[in-house]
Amino acid sequence: MKSYCIKFLLFSMLFVSVSFVSNAATITSVKTGNWNDTTTWDSGTVPVSGEDVVIANNYVVTIASTQTIASLTINGAGTSNYGKLIITTGALLTTTGSTIVDGKLDINGGTFDEGNGSGDKLTINGTSLGRACLFSMSGGTLNTSRYFALSNSSSFEMTGGTININSKGGTSATDIFYLPSGTSFTMSAGTINILNGNLGTGAALKFNPTNSNVTGGTINFTNTKGYSSTTMISTNNLYDINSDVGAGDTLVIQNMPSSTGGFTCHNFSIATGTVQVDPGFGITVSNALTNNLSAANLVVVSDATGNGSLIVNGTVSGSVTVERYVGKYTSGTGTGNGWHEIGCPVASMDPNGTNWDPNGTNNDLYAWSESDNKWVNYRTTPFTFSAGNGYLMANNTNLTHEFTGILNTGDVAVSGLTYTSGKGNGWHLLGNPFSSAIRWNDGNWTLTNVGTTAEIYDEESGNYFALRYNTTDYRDTIPSTDGFFVQVANGTTGSVTIPSASRFHCGTKNNYKSEKKEELKETLIFEVTNDANSYYDVNMMGFKPEATKDWDIAFDAHKLFGNAKAPQLWTVSKDQKFQVNYLPEVTTVYDIPLDFRAGVNTVYHLTIKGADSFENTSLVLEDLQTGEKIDLSNENSYDFSAAKDDDVNRFVLHINGVTGVPTLNETDGIQIFAYGKTVCLHTSGQKSLEGKVSVFNMRGQVIYSGTLNGTNRQQFRLDQQTGIYFVRLEENNNVVTRKVVIK
Repeated sequence: MKSYCIKFLLFSMLFVSVSFVSNAATITSVKTGNWNDTTTWDSGTVPVSGEDVVIANNYVVTIASTQTIASLTINGAGTSNYGKLIITTGALLTTTGSTIVDGKLDINGGTFDEGNGSGDKLTINGTSLGRACLFSMSGGTLNTSRYFALSNSSSFEMTGGTININSKGGTSATDIFYLPSGTSFTMSAGTINILNGNLGTGAALKFNPTNSNVTGGTINFTNTKGYSSTTMISTNNLYDINSDVGAGDTLVIQNMPSSTGGFTCHNFSIATGTVQVDPGFGITVSNALTNNLSAANLVVVSDATGNGSLIVNGTVSGSVTVERYVGKYTSGTGTGNGWHEIGCPVASMDPNGTNWDPNGTNNDLYAWSESDNKWVNYRTTPFTFSAGNGYLMANNTNLTHEFTGILNTGDVAVSGLTYTSGKGNGWHLLGNPFSSAIRWNDGNWTLTNVGTTAEIYDEESGNYFALRYNTTDYRDTIPSTDGFFVQVANGTTGSVTIPSASRFHCGTKNNYKSEKKEELKETLIFEVTNDANSYYDVNMMGFKPEATKDWDIAFDAHKLFGNAKAPQLWTVSKDQKFQVNYLPEVTTVYDIPLDFRAGVNTVYHLTIKGADSFENTSLVLEDLQTGEKIDLSNENSYDFSAAKDDDVNRFVLHINGVTGVPTLNETDGIQIFAYGKTVCLHTSGQKSLEGKVSVFNMRGQVIYSGTLNGTNRQQFRLDQQTGIYFVRLEENNNVVTRKVVIK
């Protein structure tokens, strides 16, 4: 009895072992043929549930029946010897695991249910076949339980049928539908449904193929599991996109990387949930944007990093929310101080009852009146935002404001711009009327009796910057929801048409964008920074044969003064102050005043660019306060001290007209000046300061002596009465003496 039991037990274990091996079997194709043909497979049987199936190289297998297997692998060893599976009408192929395609997968009918778990994945590889079409779909249905990813140099072609991706849902860092760089995507028809988002960091759609040809088809985002967000990341064009993510869920629009300038789709519609365009990213809808819900369901987001960007070239149905983040007002000397000039990206909007309304708060909101030369306070004279006009505002706290209404998509004209002498002198505050950046005067604008150089307030510099297209070192971009000033010619009435054709995705998180497009001949750029805060100013001066010494509507811009604590530079011609000043061609001697006003008492650093664009011209900048002369053919920077109450007539630029500029030897490259009671010694380039330094009073008495430490910027304090002193530097038998004023 005992022996019988042992034999029975061994027999049972052997049976179980054999059964286990059978269930884990791999079935491989050995010829081209029908799936249901037993001679197609090395096992001599049709693959059944629990078996892994391999379509071997050189063989094409066609399925039109109902089958269930464990996993599927389609081999591919080269561009000609690869395996291929054709799923056709009448087929229902179900896998309970993942599918790897190194050969070709062709679906022209029937249904392929791929995977039954949240970790299953349909992967289309392309190492061996290059961009030959590895996945082709012209009809039928593909259902994936979770991921669908292309890799290497694989390709995707869809001319019909339906793909349902991610029916199981889940949380993962893996992107659900992923077409990375190096892949190829072609779609002319059919529907792709992304059924669930990703509760993890992975995107629902990450679309970045190297080659993309999309002429039709629809991608639907349809969440069914109450997800909080679904992310769509793209750099390439798509066709129709529908967002039906469900109430409480959000489709987040991003692109990778942001500098590509966004992506384009044909139609975009919102059925349920919310769509948001994140800061620094952009989307262009070339045909129709349809929001079937409220303005709160389509949001162009803004935060401290910048703005999202939305461009519609066709029709818009429904309202939109365009945010504008505004940092709080500060009274310090750091970057910005909270004043912002804004534009309205919707047709019109009443601030009353919104968080734009300053009543009952410590916030401010103003419009600009050229005829009165003053800011109109909303608290006393309420007004309505309108497209094309600009406004000034500040907050007591960091606040994200909202514009809501009908999105501006066409050209916006602003007319009746006056010139009131002795008042506003033709300055008008306009606003970018679009939910994207625009390029100033890029050939699409219509300017009537308005200067071709606009000015925009830059919070970082605390100053107004000239907007000039097709130039270098000057900005040509007006960010979304930003305001800008234009000036009307004296004695005229002006108008401006802000064109929709100038819209673009700047992709720099709301930074101003400079593009070097041409070298400026005979043009100098002056930039001044300081040691006390991050404010700075930039001024342009140059020569053109068609220019005059007066304000030229085609070239010049008068000076607009910025933050009181920021340095200010301007040239003077015909008793006018200029931010950009072009003068007649250099044929004679010029002495051009370059005035300067300090924002705070500190050391300033002046940098000059463009001197090398002048031929056979002497350029010497003279500091009228110290008497120092800087030959711009040898030096492009100058350090000096300045106080708020100094005379603004600080510099003069001598062109072909100054003599007596000393020949600079090695030691003469040193700048010596005083700031308050501090004496500063600076050198340009890599030269270091070494040797002995001494200070003498007016009687020739030595009041200070010391040794320099070998760095290129040094300073020391003189606790002396206000007066004139002489600083002498001795280095390698060279002696330099400079006069300084101690205050």
